[in-house]
Amino acid sequence: QFMARNTNRRTDAYGGSVAGRVRFAAETVRAVAEAIGPERVGLRISPANTVNGIDEGDTHHIYPALLDAVADLGLAYLHVLFAEPDQPLYRRIRADWSGVLIANPDLRRYPGLPADGGRGAGERLLASGADLVSLGRGFISNPDLVERLRTGAPLNPVREEYSMYVGGETGYNDYPALDAAGLGDHRVLAVTGASSGA
Repeated sequence: QFMARNTNRRTDAYGGSVAGRVRFAAETVRAVAEAIGPERVGLRISPANTVNGIDEGDTHHIYPALLDAVADLGLAYLHVLFAEPDQPLYRRIRADWSGVLIANPDLRRYPGLPADGGRGAGERLLASGADLVSLGRGFISNPDLVERLRTGAPLNPVREEYSMYVGGETGYNDYPALDAAGLGDHRVLAVTGASSGA
């Protein structure tokens, strides 16, 4: 909200220009790093995320400025949401960020999950220079996602009405693991070309 032009309408040093709009985030990251050590701090960004009507307007200027403002800290990692390896801004972020970069593939175009649980998108991000890939949505409905991806086992479908925690265990911790789902041992279905980062 501080970085978007349509939500940050401040006229002081924390608004207006790109430098002003990234100032709050940069100062917060710096303060936390100084308090607990930068090796224990990660920064998560979601460029061009329009949730709740937010429109950054000048996304391609905001994130290079933010990363430049914290580049000297030696943070543990940078986590980029909705990353696409062919997107110019993602490529620039990867080129500019010298530390560990975690990329979360953009799977929003799929209802639920893609058939491969996001593995293909994750492998494309690894090939484009990501150090690690996060597949949070797949883990929500598959507590054993790594094993399922490793072995080619089918995925539990995401129940959209429970994609956010609504109280109780339904949709939170009631998705079955492979054995509990009655699917048995799928080790014989191992996928070739497996990547440890998927």
